[in-house]
Amino acid sequence: MRMEPYADDSSGTAIDLYPADFYSTGAPHSAWRRLRAEAPVWRQVAPDGTPFWSVTRYDDVLGVLRDVEHFTSEHSTMLSVLHGDPEAGKAINLIDGRGHRGLRTSGMRHLSVSRVRDREPIVRPLMSELVDTMAGQGEVDLVRELAVMPMLLAADIIGLPARHWRDLARWTMASVAPDDPTLMQGSGAQTLMLAHLELLTCFSELLAERRAQPADDLVSALGAVELDGRPLTDEEVVINVYAFTMGAAITTPQVIHHLALVMASQPSLWKRVTASGDADRLLDEALRWATPTNHLLRLVTQDTVLAGQPVSAGDLVAAWVGSANRDESVFEDPFRFDPWREHNPHLAFGFGPHFCIGAHAARIGLKLLVEELMKRVVRFELTGPARHLASNFVNGVVHLPVVLHAR
Repeated sequence: MRMEPYADDSSGTAIDLYPADFYSTGAPHSAWRRLRAEAPVWRQVAPDGTPFWSVTRYDDVLGVLRDVEHFTSEHSTMLSVLHGDPEAGKAINLIDGRGHRGLRTSGMRHLSVSRVRDREPIVRPLMSELVDTMAGQGEVDLVRELAVMPMLLAADIIGLPARHWRDLARWTMASVAPDDPTLMQGSGAQTLMLAHLELLTCFSELLAERRAQPADDLVSALGAVELDGRPLTDEEVVINVYAFTMGAAITTPQVIHHLALVMASQPSLWKRVTASGDADRLLDEALRWATPTNHLLRLVTQDTVLAGQPVSAGDLVAAWVGSANRDESVFEDPFRFDPWREHNPHLAFGFGPHFCIGAHAARIGLKLLVEELMKRVVRFELTGPARHLASNFVNGVVHLPVVLHAR
């Protein structure tokens, strides 16, 4: 197994999956494709000297995500936090086993399929109004316009007042991409500190309000959760409100951003899709294509073998979900956007015990928005270059100037 960076033939530069700016032109599919073919379990070193393994093939990514016995989330889920997340063992995405199941059970009461479907009559008019607004303005920055979209889907479920929506959209993204030039305020470290301060202050205030006057929302539900016979501390509640909000805010709009980019480049495809009216298949392919989460990090808990490669307890493994969803051995012609793809077992919502708890809400909300776009938009016109997020974690777009031509 070679341990130095591979040469990426398409650019003549070495493959290094760590730097945030490597993603500032989009997901590095040529690098992932090379690694799938030549080094599917590959070891490299982060800038501070910390080694980590990368898996890029579908089956290997799937295996890591479902095997919590050998690959735990109770360290960190992001390469940017290689040395351990301070909230490990507390937040729903950073805890395994019984603790995770307890938090998940509480969350599912508010994010169940039935509860989300009951909200369709409320959410659809909001999506219709959002599309009408965008389609009637001429050129818009789709990223800016869609920033509130996750809040329209889930804010009342979580318990987030409208006065906080724009700030939450900004600071949650800054918390996972503090080095992106469009989000920075000072250095990356200063941006991250400010994002955490803003978010935790907001959620602490919300919790205090719910302690005084409980409501039928996730903030109140988490405030009443007991784990191992004890209630969650205020810190644990706030951390989990943060986790749920971040999960919704940073990923959902990216699906529509990437869909718009594809349809702007293939107007005839958009005509075919809208004529078919098949929003479900279009959405599934958009999820695979966008894969908003590039990777998920895991810590090896005991010596094991990963796709023929021995890995040791204490090693770090990045499971590249974005690569898995373009694996040629699973998806026919994976670099073609095909809304009528027959076999599409994508991992956009993850897999295993940590399968995205908000997947039902995201899927239903995204479908409603896609249906409204199909009804009202005849063509997407890209009017300037898209700018991509500088982040190895989120496959994001930070600026997308388009005209949505109305029917």
